Amino acid sequence: MTRVGLLECDPVHHARRFAALLPDVTIVPYDVWNGSLPSSPDECDAWLCGGSRASVYDDFPWIPGLLDFVRSVRDAGRPYVGVCFGHQVLAAALGGRVERASAGWGAGAHRLSVGDGPSLNLLFMHQDQVTALPPGGEVLGRAEHCPVAMMRAAPSMVGIQAHPEFT
Repeated sequence: MTRVGLLECDPVHHARRFAALLPDVTIVPYDVWNGSLPSSPDECDAWLCGGSRASVYDDFPWIPGLLDFVRSVRDAGRPYVGVCFGHQVLAAALGGRVERASAGWGAGAHRLSVGDGPSLNLLFMHQDQVTALPPGGEVLGRAEHCPVAMMRAAPSMVGIQAHPEFT
């Protein structure tokens, strides 16, 4: 079975929510908030980084190590999906920019437009957002309040500002 490492970046852990969203994989949680980072990107088949009350530019001792780990995931060619804070971590780690949203909080259900395809309503809860893509990044989806609501930052690395794990 595919092992997906979940980088938990908040004291409120969401492993059960992601396990319900991804029932055909084994979720392997890492308590990044308390300093537990994987020793290698090869520990799991893919990586998932979820939400946090922190900002990527906060002065928490675990954030620089997390950014380094995300770069090592890219270098190893492992798949990575960033959700909310994990989306922002992906951008910051690979050379993009994350700032406090000028429009204020993005909270509640918002319409996310994905390319020329259909749009869908997803739940958002964020104060920061990606304001500049990392080099080579591509916008995959937009919301009225969040121009970079979904992105590809490397061939096997994507981020989404919304919370698909919340129903």
